[in-house]
Amino acid sequence: MASPLTPVDLASTRAEFYRRLGAVGRSQLTRQRKATIIRHLREMAAREARHLGRMSPFPEAKITYHHRNAHRVYRLLVEREETSGRETFDLVLKKDAEANVKRTVAPYEDWFDLIREEHDRSGHKGVAKVFAAVSAKYARVARDAVAIYTALCPVCAVQRERKGPRGAVLLQKSNYCNERWQLDVLHMQQEPEGQYKWLCHVQDQQSKFTLLRPLASNSAEDVASALFDAVADFALPTILQMDHTSAQGPSVEAVLAAFGKLATERGLRGTKIIRGRPRKEAVQKAIAASTERVRALLRSWQERTNSKKWSLGSRVVQLLLNTTADASGVAPMDLFCRGGVSRRNGVYGLGITPDVLAGTHTEDDLERLVANRAVEVEVEVEVEV
Repeated sequence: MASPLTPVDLASTRAEFYRRLGAVGRSQLTRQRKATIIRHLREMAAREARHLGRMSPFPEAKITYHHRNAHRVYRLLVEREETSGRETFDLVLKKDAEANVKRTVAPYEDWFDLIREEHDRSGHKGVAKVFAAVSAKYARVARDAVAIYTALCPVCAVQRERKGPRGAVLLQKSNYCNERWQLDVLHMQQEPEGQYKWLCHVQDQQSKFTLLRPLASNSAEDVASALFDAVADFALPTILQMDHTSAQGPSVEAVLAAFGKLATERGLRGTKIIRGRPRKEAVQKAIAASTERVRALLRSWQERTNSKKWSLGSRVVQLLLNTTADASGVAPMDLFCRGGVSRRNGVYGLGITPDVLAGTHTEDDLERLVANRAVEVEVEVEVEV
């Protein structure tokens, strides 16, 4: 059954497919690069046959040892038409050529159409079966690309809606601890303390539980390091929000990218955090008030201790913020520690299957996913030691 997509919907789906695939950050073979490799391989074949330029329409091309070494994983596939005698050239992997397997290398721009064709032909099977079918015909097609297309397929969305969840926990309208973290970078350069000139302020929106970490810079890497410390202490949040209008810190996209890289370097797998929407005005005012309270408590601590080491005072302020009860008589630490089962392990506690999760990056993606009830089995976080 073919995907019921109009030309406009097809173009929109294609654009979204490549946007999400680009966010994965894979470096792939483009059509232009593939044509260049084929040309170089033809030149090398001509030289080896000692007939320079016979097989190539580009006699001015210069083939060096660099080209031979760079293209060592590829082989040239030459096919000749019996009637016209015309030769056509394509690219295959060296291991496929040695095994006598005819499996051409698919350029990046063709992935959408190739995956869509195999997905429709298979009757809208899952990622594993579609990826196996695509890989049997074409080389170098990423599994992530198949997962992203499956998440975007309208027929699969309808099927998921009919099936409904299988023993999974959906997002509820009521908030829970670790559902949404707010992160801000406070400017402290007017009173620098040695290497520290910034203060990272992380707050759980539901419980108001706060973490403060002094920073040497407001780079994405330093902010991501502070975020990693918070995650290591209190588990993953589902959504991370930052001030999209502030010039004091990096963007939420840059922080999450640096966080993912840092987590990989430290051997932690399963660290996906959903990128939150820009804050609403009311939320922004509440965060600004919370930030001002942090500054006021820091100034009070400095006056009381006659010390300018606000990096040390930030830990004391963090303790005060988390243990001081509000008007209802409940402290943030009480709410956060009572979270228990409701304090899920980020997006991995929602029971989203890995193939669907691969195409989920923003809060809008997550809401569409919940609306379609596209949640199946629970995924555990793996830690490599």
